[in-house]
Amino acid sequence: MHSGLEKRAKLKVSQSTFEDYQRLLINHVRPILGKKKLSQISVTHLQDLVNEMIKKGYAPSTIRYTHSIICGALRQAVKERLIATNPAREVDLPKKSRKKPTVLNPEETRSFLASCDSHKHGLIFEFALITGMRPEEYLALQWPDILFQEEKATINRTVRWGKWHDHSWYFGEGKTEKAKRTVPLPGYLLQKLRAHYKAQLEQKMKLGSRYEDYKLVFATEVGTPYSMDRLRKRHLGKVLKDAGLGHIRLYDLRHTCATLLLRAGVNLKIVSDMLGHASIKTTADIYMQSDESMQREATDSLVSVIFRK
Repeated sequence: MHSGLEKRAKLKVSQSTFEDYQRLLINHVRPILGKKKLSQISVTHLQDLVNEMIKKGYAPSTIRYTHSIICGALRQAVKERLIATNPAREVDLPKKSRKKPTVLNPEETRSFLASCDSHKHGLIFEFALITGMRPEEYLALQWPDILFQEEKATINRTVRWGKWHDHSWYFGEGKTEKAKRTVPLPGYLLQKLRAHYKAQLEQKMKLGSRYEDYKLVFATEVGTPYSMDRLRKRHLGKVLKDAGLGHIRLYDLRHTCATLLLRAGVNLKIVSDMLGHASIKTTADIYMQSDESMQREATDSLVSVIFRK
């Protein structure tokens, strides 16, 4: 890996973000740039890197993200007067493309939640859909974060996994400044959490000292955090299959929550705050995409306003 780029990419980013940077630098940057000095990196080298990623079929978002890391590192090198200009600024990038989130409609959501009730790990997925939290947020929740009397949960941290998702993990900070927030919890979900807490206590007593007590709301049989890969591969698929639904990702439960809230007429700012987005624009860019049914509702609303008695 190019040590100069690595050193400058590490400035002012979290450990987990830097590990993402490392993975991209190793997989894509090193084969093209090798051990070139910062002063030797040209627009041609960087364009070759982008073109190679396009040739291999990487998504435009991945290519643009890789480029942004390099551009930021070279920008820092310009500030340090190690190079005169930033060659990354002259690179031609693929057009932005935002993949439309996969979401469950109301009928599918009901089927999904009914299936959750019959699965051991179903509460995790139900909680994810109802709260709209990110997986790394609800998997880091601790019992003191669940305020039963106030009927809400506070989000104070995330869980992060070690380099390339090995077995190590640690608590980290949220994705944005607004990630630390409170999310209301409906009464029926709080009742399920109380029952879950009792079952977890029994498991702790059964294992004794073998149970690693991090006070996690959603913990493995030995008290450690679930990995997203384990949840998705071992458990989410079973819930979906029994519900008669196709494949979705863990993050699609968050997308479903947001989409259903907006379709119910909930104010965009409220939805943005619940999701912990950095700005209301982020929420609008991701979710304010009309479909045929929404357009039909809009037309019907217009007609009712014009011709109402």
